[in-house]
Amino acid sequence: MKVPLSWLRDFVRVTVPVSQLERLLTAAGLEVEGIAETESKWDGLVVGKIVALGPHPNADRLQVAQVDVGGDQPRTIVCGAHNIAVGQTVPVVLPGGHIGDTIIEQRKVRGVESQGMMCSPRELAISDDHSGILILEDSPAPGSSLSTVLGDQVLDIYVTPNRPDCLSIRGIAREIAALLAQSVCFPTPAPVESAEDTERAVVVEIMDSTLCRRYAARLVRGAKVGPSPNWLRARLEACGVRSINNIVDVSNYVMLEFGQPLHIFDFAAIHGERIVVRPSLPGEKITTLDGSEHSIPEGTLLICDAERPVALAGVMGGANSEVSGSTTDVLIESASFSPTSIRTTSRSLNLRSEASLRFERNIDPEYVLPALDRAAEMIAGLTGGTVLRGAVDVYPAPEPLRVIQLSLADVNGLLGTNHSGSHVRTTLERLGFAFTEETQTSWTVLVPSYRRDVTLAVDLIEDVARITGYDQIPTTLPSTEQPATHIDDWFAFEERLRTTLIGLGLTEVVSYALTSKESLSRLLKGPAVSLPGEASDALPVLRPTDLRRCIEHGVTVRNPLSPDWSTMRVSLLDSALRTLAANAASVTSRRLFEIGRVYENCSPQELPRERAALVIALSGAATEPSWQQPAHSIDFWDLKGAIEGVFAHLAVIAPSWVPCVHPSFHPGRTASLTIDGRVIGVAGELHPRCAGAYGLSDRSYLAEIDLEQLVRYNVSRDLVVPSRFPPVPLDVAFIVRDSVPAAAVLESVARAAGSLCRQVRLFDLYTGQPVPQGHKSLALNLVFQATDRTLTVDEVNSIRDHIRDQIARDVGAVLRDS
Repeated sequence: MKVPLSWLRDFVRVTVPVSQLERLLTAAGLEVEGIAETESKWDGLVVGKIVALGPHPNADRLQVAQVDVGGDQPRTIVCGAHNIAVGQTVPVVLPGGHIGDTIIEQRKVRGVESQGMMCSPRELAISDDHSGILILEDSPAPGSSLSTVLGDQVLDIYVTPNRPDCLSIRGIAREIAALLAQSVCFPTPAPVESAEDTERAVVVEIMDSTLCRRYAARLVRGAKVGPSPNWLRARLEACGVRSINNIVDVSNYVMLEFGQPLHIFDFAAIHGERIVVRPSLPGEKITTLDGSEHSIPEGTLLICDAERPVALAGVMGGANSEVSGSTTDVLIESASFSPTSIRTTSRSLNLRSEASLRFERNIDPEYVLPALDRAAEMIAGLTGGTVLRGAVDVYPAPEPLRVIQLSLADVNGLLGTNHSGSHVRTTLERLGFAFTEETQTSWTVLVPSYRRDVTLAVDLIEDVARITGYDQIPTTLPSTEQPATHIDDWFAFEERLRTTLIGLGLTEVVSYALTSKESLSRLLKGPAVSLPGEASDALPVLRPTDLRRCIEHGVTVRNPLSPDWSTMRVSLLDSALRTLAANAASVTSRRLFEIGRVYENCSPQELPRERAALVIALSGAATEPSWQQPAHSIDFWDLKGAIEGVFAHLAVIAPSWVPCVHPSFHPGRTASLTIDGRVIGVAGELHPRCAGAYGLSDRSYLAEIDLEQLVRYNVSRDLVVPSRFPPVPLDVAFIVRDSVPAAAVLESVARAAGSLCRQVRLFDLYTGQPVPQGHKSLALNLVFQATDRTLTVDEVNSIRDHIRDQIARDVGAVLRDS
């Protein structure tokens, strides 16, 4: 919110430099983001007084003025404007000065030497008005700097959503008064009224009091629409509001002063002299003041006359009732609407306004009448109109003031201070709080209606702290024992996982949870089922979730910032692949992971499911070329090793690698990760068609793992005392059919070897003579060790024979003799 210092001084004495005021406001929770010096725009401009004026001898449309700018002799200035007269004071640029980027020079205009230029409001960047010269009010002294006449300092204050009262000049003035131990002076509006009653001229009806809590209206007759005076235009310009005309400017001015949005209707356009506040009906439309036509969603709160909608309540007025140059009678609206309703309307129609911003933050309904009276008073004064007597004020359920019990012990106990009771009371009274019952150390506090954020005693204590100054709270050591810290189990698991992956040489990335269906659809370029020639028909299709259905029914955002960020992601694969593609040209070896959440909605009849997932993505060079070894590209085994390293370090049960087909991966080079028959993830080489869709030329290897499933198989890791007895190694080789996975052989051997077996490791694969065709030889290294004795050769041979018999039954393997 932009706050001119001159406007604040209307209500409170500012007794400190603006730099100190900036620090005080920021420390009190109203962050001053910047201070603008408006006078810097008018450096070199002076005030001139027209002492003579006549026609140009050589041009019918020009005039020649003699202007006193404080020197010995008046300056001759040629001007084309016709709103000037002798005795007026105007802004003047002398030769050598500049307006914007334009340097003003002394030159002849149709034969007459012009020694400067008089300026319009648009040339001074006060408004868009270029119809004539700006006439200065109060007749400032000729030759004085224009900056001293029109200049100001403007504070740009960030107002947090819980402080709607500070979206106004009066609200900021109240805060400054409390900080500087001053008092505020808020004049009570008192418009001069005619004998005609407003209640006889217009009828107001609220059809849903939950959506419109209060609606008040006043009527001004005989108003003359025209430009606003300089002071009003200057203040609006300083606040970043464009001047339109005197009536519309008043509504904006009062909104900035009180924080209460107003709307002004051309009363002649209100059919039936009736205002009806109601929810919209099916099929209704309205053209708003910005010229856009809107189909109104059913249930949207509207301001209507007897026949049609004339405004979107709290958001924007309708073009069919706007104030124009021919308007004479105006109806002023001041109301209090439901914040939820206004926010819904604003978002559904993509209309944001200063009014909707304030209504969404639940402004004070008690400001409805004071703001209305202020607007009527100003319009009458600026337009010559007549204010009808009284106001129509429909307020079905007035809100009672909140009452809070507060004690001095609570204040000092929470803040660690030693404030006196009088200090606490005085501080709160400066902010507008009232006290109904009190003792020396406890009070019953009446909360003013504009403090919507104060509901508990701790809110009052916070106000005492911030107005007194957080720097005034003494530094003390805690007098009680610190509570034991507790680290959330899931957070601890994620941190262990993250540390493990970084230790394996991977880089963590964090991507947006929003993407688009078009981007996600690139994950479906591979086969959805087993295809002849690409993978065996016997291989299962991996469906831990139906990826295609999840993309189709994905969770979408109604008002996305961009079509590229319109859908919640259903897989981390998409963001990982986009990251690989973005870094392909600049990073040789791309090893990354992400821990994030995905949002699955496989059926429109079901609620979306949010789950935690891990993606690992590898691509590019595994090693750089050197004199010791040639370059080596990342392959499937790098991915498998990283996954197995994670499982081992986290003490998770080792998964089985089961060949499968997945729509994003290369058939025959993809496996599901299963534990106890439950699929917890998928790993493999990216399908070439998917790689092409993402613009990847290198082979890429990815894995996506369901972390919520993974954590279930986290087992406790017991401390094992090393055996004092020597291990006994044993190498064996088995001949099995090519179709038997090595994992099945390893699992069978480990089960048959029993508790004395410490290791089962595959170290060789061989095909060819003398191994029969269609078979392969798997060589395993087994290590046996007991904790209470040295194993004998007979014991180890007995275990070997048992392994031979068991594996023959399980997978049809034959022990190889040589």
